[in-house]
Amino acid sequence: MLTPTAGQIASANEALKRWRPNAKGAGRSRTKSGEMTALKHIKLARKLLDRAASIGGKP
Repeated sequence: MLTPTAGQIASANEALKRWRPNAKGAGRSRTKSGEMTALKHIKLARKLLDRAASIGGKP
């Protein structure tokens, strides 16, 4: 299992912080650079943070 880097963890945390779900469970957000973030990116961010926590990294 690969350990997520500090940069990957920071990006995942930033994506989750900016996420605004709607009533259907989907949502939208933009990165600092203005790129759209889709629900699939949020799911990947959560998986990455779960992996980091399970191997002792800081989520």
